[in-house]
Amino acid sequence: CPIWDFKIHGNNKKMFKTKITPLALIIASLSAPASANLIISEYVEGGSNNKAIELYNTSTSDISLDGYTLGLYSNGSTTVGNSIELTGTLAANSTYVIVNSGSVDALKAKADEESGVANFNGDDALVLTQGTTVIDSFGQRGVDPGSFWSEGGVQTQNKTLRRKESILVGRTTPDAAFDPSEEWVQFDQDDFDGLGV
Repeated sequence: CPIWDFKIHGNNKKMFKTKITPLALIIASLSAPASANLIISEYVEGGSNNKAIELYNTSTSDISLDGYTLGLYSNGSTTVGNSIELTGTLAANSTYVIVNSGSVDALKAKADEESGVANFNGDDALVLTQGTTVIDSFGQRGVDPGSFWSEGGVQTQNKTLRRKESILVGRTTPDAAFDPSEEWVQFDQDDFDGLGV
């Protein structure tokens, strides 16, 4: 599509019609801010302390986890109650699993890290940020739904939820109403088979 450039010389205005070339588009994309490629891809709210969150690098390049934080908002709170600051590098199309330190050995064996941020129940919200920017979220921050969110046959208590394969971009509205069936598929309680895959 043409771009019209105006050159002003004294009182004379000259208009030049220019075209955006494929090379110009590539250069523009390189100078644009990079979009976040990290999403919450699995949520395990199992028996007792069997809790885990899986993060997934949706891109074809390694990404630095430095600057990313996962925060837990419990029981409708608008203030973060527990959080973990991520570090290191996550390979392309790879996962990073955070589990509760009190979970069973079969779950801890899949962990990249153990953290108190994985101490949630079905009515708690999780927010993934990069600096101050929300990258992804689970649940509705500032709202306590009772014991869980449930819509369309998908429930956030005593279940494992996996992100639909079509979802490659995070939910950046943590304070909006949350319908887990929109982006998540439900599995049985304490189903860890897909974690870390």
